Amino acid sequence: MNIIKKKNVFNATILNDRLTGLGVYSKNILERLENNFDVILYTDNYNEDLQENNKNIILKVKANNKIKNIILRNRSFKNWIKDNKGSNIIHYSPTQHGVSIRGIKQIITIHDLMPLYFPKGRIHQYFYYKVILKRIINNSDLIITVSKNTKKDILKEYNVSEDKIKVIYNGFDETKEKIDKEYSKKYIKEKFDIENYILMVGIHYRYKNLHSVIEAYDRNKEILKVPLVIVGGTEGGYGKELINLVNEKNLNDKVKFLGFVSNEDKKLLYQAAKLFVYPSLYEGFGLPVLEAMTNETVVACSNSSSLPEVVGDAAYMFDPNKLDDIENALLTMINISNEEYIEYMKKAKIQLKKFSWDKCANEVLEAINGVSNE
Repeated sequence: MNIIKKKNVFNATILNDRLTGLGVYSKNILERLENNFDVILYTDNYNEDLQENNKNIILKVKANNKIKNIILRNRSFKNWIKDNKGSNIIHYSPTQHGVSIRGIKQIITIHDLMPLYFPKGRIHQYFYYKVILKRIINNSDLIITVSKNTKKDILKEYNVSEDKIKVIYNGFDETKEKIDKEYSKKYIKEKFDIENYILMVGIHYRYKNLHSVIEAYDRNKEILKVPLVIVGGTEGGYGKELINLVNEKNLNDKVKFLGFVSNEDKKLLYQAAKLFVYPSLYEGFGLPVLEAMTNETVVACSNSSSLPEVVGDAAYMFDPNKLDDIENALLTMINISNEEYIEYMKKAKIQLKKFSWDKCANEVLEAINGVSNE
């Protein structure tokens, strides 16, 4: 990789000790491009020890709730950039959080427009996307986005030139070691007391649509005869809604909530599953489908938003708004033959080659150098 010449600032303030999707993206780009930046902006809810390195500047953020933390974090890095504006700054943000300051070059990354399309439970984000992000876009030299579908959404919602948007696909955490399905099944059976199950991950918001799969599963529980396993914290409103739905349907012995699990356990849960289902109504990209594929598990997912782009022909797709379609997906994919499984794995192997963190980071660096040289 070529070294960037001007004073380049990586906005890593999204990072904390429990990474969400944006945090995973930011961490992977930073790990590959760290040496190409003069300054990396963190907040002290990530790692105060980084203060020992002059390159890594810690912005003090102390807040007693998530919304205040986001506001203070954004204000902190905006003030830092204002104070250092004379340094010929190129500000790169791996998220949609930019600054409306004239006289600097800026690149932001818009992963999706979820808060615009599903504002319930994220009003502060809706306001940001509806009002503030317009100004940030106008003050940005380039917008990186992670799928053609999100690019289409940005063009529809904001007054922005198509030439100002660059699609750079996400990478994913590839499973490089040889997969031992028998070991994975034994480990998961011993640790979680489950086997031959359908897997779903992510309990964040209702648009994830896990409730529809539970409904479809309930209609066919006697035919399916396998447990439905859900990974993710259930503390939020949607998690509680799912638990209540399972109780109402008397599915407590069929549907298992595992809560938050380690990355290693999640990887083995993918490997030991008979089927991975991803019924989301909207995704900017959709990393979990690639995670399932790299762990050699067949995928059934929505035919909505960016997901057809990501899975290609390597997954069974269904209409997430139609229960009958979801039922057909469950019944079809849970009983596929060994020959059909092998065929899906061949297609998945080809599809996975389109995505990698190294490729993503290299393309991000090319984009930064392009803006720098303008």
